[in-house]
Amino acid sequence: EEEQEEEQEQEEEVEREDEEEAPAEQKYSREEEGDVPWRPEVLSKPPSFGAAAFPFYPCREGLSVFNGRLMQPQQCLGFAPWYLASQNYLRQHWRLRAVRRLKNVMLLLQWAPGAPAPVEGVPPREALRAAVHACELNGLGSHDHLSDNQARGLLECLHLPTAHAAGPSSLRSLQDLLERSPPVCPTQAGRYFCLLSLLEAEHLRALVHLRPSFPLSVALHAPAVLEGRPLDRSADFADGPPFHVFAAEQLGRFADSEASFSARELCAVDLCLSGSSPDQRCAWWEQVRRCRRRAQLRPVPSLPVAVLLVPPEQRQKARQDSAIAKVRATLRRRGLSARQFFGQRAGRGGVHLDAAELAA
Repeated sequence: EEEQEEEQEQEEEVEREDEEEAPAEQKYSREEEGDVPWRPEVLSKPPSFGAAAFPFYPCREGLSVFNGRLMQPQQCLGFAPWYLASQNYLRQHWRLRAVRRLKNVMLLLQWAPGAPAPVEGVPPREALRAAVHACELNGLGSHDHLSDNQARGLLECLHLPTAHAAGPSSLRSLQDLLERSPPVCPTQAGRYFCLLSLLEAEHLRALVHLRPSFPLSVALHAPAVLEGRPLDRSADFADGPPFHVFAAEQLGRFADSEASFSARELCAVDLCLSGSSPDQRCAWWEQVRRCRRRAQLRPVPSLPVAVLLVPPEQRQKARQDSAIAKVRATLRRRGLSARQFFGQRAGRGGVHLDAAELAA
């Protein structure tokens, strides 16, 4: 009994070590930490990216971190063009010369300047590819039979009703359904989502309640508190497609180095990062995670987010390698070889690997 308690304590200690959340040890800079003010009237007109007084930039043109090579920043990901960041959240030029601790993604601005624009869907083939990838059904052929659970999972990823008496029986029939459906996973041109600093969000919320004379057309989101609906909104704000909000919130979680995603959430992020390969995403995500208070020791292949970061043909082997590495690390902490561990456990009914497999 004492031996079991000791083993349990050791296992808990290993888990605590694996779960310890802290930024990687790097030489972080704290220069220029204060927020830079900007005139809220800029929200009354379409964005002027690159203008000196404009406070936002597309994430695909600046949301990355310093990688140790002066003036050679880490490559940005191909974020959707409507996904922005404020200079007060992360200055574009910081990535050129110094490592910064990153702020958590807490508040998101939804901004729709100008007249309402048409809604645009994802091409059915592209949407289906992302859903299949998110559900890890890459081995299925287009005419292979889908189980009820598989069909339901794919429909949920695509934000389609799942209450039909008979769902699609194959990927081919699902694609036919998508081609007959309204726009799939729609977003609206001219509608933007922007990562804000906490101070910016506080001032914008106050401005919303002041009801200024110029148009705002904004809503503030706090996804961790209110999922899918605004924390506050201006009187002239009009809602857009629900999928657009959902996708923006999941992109925020991805940028925040979160690791736990459902298939539905993975599908949305995948569609918004379709311009970047898994290798590019993985390099970006790991580099950004190093600058956040996160569990740094977790190998990427063991995480749910690996669906976005590791190609499907490599993921199974990577997960197996990750599991083996974790077993070896645990045994090292206990001062045991695989053979010794197997010898201690043999006959107790709790080991399902033979000595050769453990030692491999």
